[in-house]
Amino acid sequence: MKINHKWSSPIAEKSVYLTDKCRKDLIRVVVTDGGNIFEHSLFDIDLEYSIDQFEDVVWLIINEYLAEAYNIIIDDKYTIKIKAFGNHQTYGGRTYPHYHNNYDGVVIHYLTTGDEFKLNDNYDVVPLTEKDIIHKEVLEEGQGYYAIQGDTKYREGSKVHSLAEGENHEEKFPLQGSGKLIICDPRIGVNNLFSNKAIAFTPKNGMTIVHPAYLWHESNAFTGNGIRASIITQFRVELK
Repeated sequence: MKINHKWSSPIAEKSVYLTDKCRKDLIRVVVTDGGNIFEHSLFDIDLEYSIDQFEDVVWLIINEYLAEAYNIIIDDKYTIKIKAFGNHQTYGGRTYPHYHNNYDGVVIHYLTTGDEFKLNDNYDVVPLTEKDIIHKEVLEEGQGYYAIQGDTKYREGSKVHSLAEGENHEEKFPLQGSGKLIICDPRIGVNNLFSNKAIAFTPKNGMTIVHPAYLWHESNAFTGNGIRASIITQFRVELK
């Protein structure tokens, strides 16, 4: 687990690789149920087995994060309360800015980040075919931001939101991109302005992010093909 301290907040990143069957089972759960995934009495046996596998992984991730980020070792003094739900999107969908009140931390695990699967009429998770690839990634450059200095007559030639020859889009516009996860510290200080308190992650299959629940987060609109799906687990540490 790799932990970076941003604005004095520990944000962890880890790759977690589930079996293909487990991933597909969990995607099916995400798109068909809006409740707590770990309360799965309504699912069939196959789905319950995959959920149990994932829940075991989440417990290990939370324990590792608490130990490395806060030096908290879960023992007889502490208990952890968790709740998990799914998030899925198709073309044009996004997650709006929010944070998780009454929880200590959040685990975000990406099951699929698009351009991989679709759902058939029975909600089975099946691979995309060539005819399903209808959307192409477009790098947005003109956003209407200009460097206006003095006479605005020539502002068209002073755009700051476009690429010059040889510039890298990812480096110049790190917060742009289809489906990117953006995490923001809402505490604005005079020495650390808002524009410096947002970071972005490019989701990949298996990518798992853990961060304090007070940080705001959102995603850019998904402009890929098929379905993208993730599981979000909220956790709270309590004294017994």
